[in-house]
Amino acid sequence: MLVSKSHFTACALAAALSGVAGQSCAASASAQISNVRIELIDLDLNDQITPWIQYGYRDYAMNAMLNDGQEFQEIYWPGSVLLSKPYGEAAAMVSDGMMRSSVQISYSGQAGGDHFSAIGSDWRTFALSPNTQLRLTLSVSLQADHGQGESSRAVASIYGDVSAFDQSGTPEHFEDRLQNVSGARTVDYRSTLSTGQSAGSGTIGWAAYSYAQGRAAPVPEPASYAMLLAGLAAIGACRLRRRG
Repeated sequence: MLVSKSHFTACALAAALSGVAGQSCAASASAQISNVRIELIDLDLNDQITPWIQYGYRDYAMNAMLNDGQEFQEIYWPGSVLLSKPYGEAAAMVSDGMMRSSVQISYSGQAGGDHFSAIGSDWRTFALSPNTQLRLTLSVSLQADHGQGESSRAVASIYGDVSAFDQSGTPEHFEDRLQNVSGARTVDYRSTLSTGQSAGSGTIGWAAYSYAQGRAAPVPEPASYAMLLAGLAAIGACRLRRRG
């Protein structure tokens, strides 16, 4: 079967344009919290009270999610979850002293505007002795990368509060959100909570969140349009010459 030059040129241009539009860079993000340490500091060495802390309710939680719950996995105890698709995945892991969440979109064109998210958290209640400072230290590692038209985000949230049992003194509170949308970031974090003359109760927790979204719709670059128009013009010229 014979194929005209103009038809062959049109097919070649269409294939080239499709190749340019289909190119994609992976979108990925990860958030890790590790080296978690809670120390007690005696603020009054003369009160004859040895600093103590008693933990109450503790909640581990982690989930991996596609498109805000279209598909998800979730558990509420130490362990890990994984949600995988042909074009990407989301995962989370939580254990004592460490947690990690990660998401990756490998083929943005196939994923379209889909987005993956994952989160791991550790939250607990406690009672704290009088004249005691609770010192929380931990390490945060955030990584986020994405191509044009994609997005990614890595977040670490840390929070805590304490107030006296007898409502004396001023309640203490901290809440910090560390975020990264491009490249790598490492933070050595520290915060404190203190009781006064009375013992107190409070909550403390930390969470690692990751998010990545694929390219919503491939859009050819201006150079690709120029190549297509030039090709169409060449096809038109060939047809005119054949008619002449």
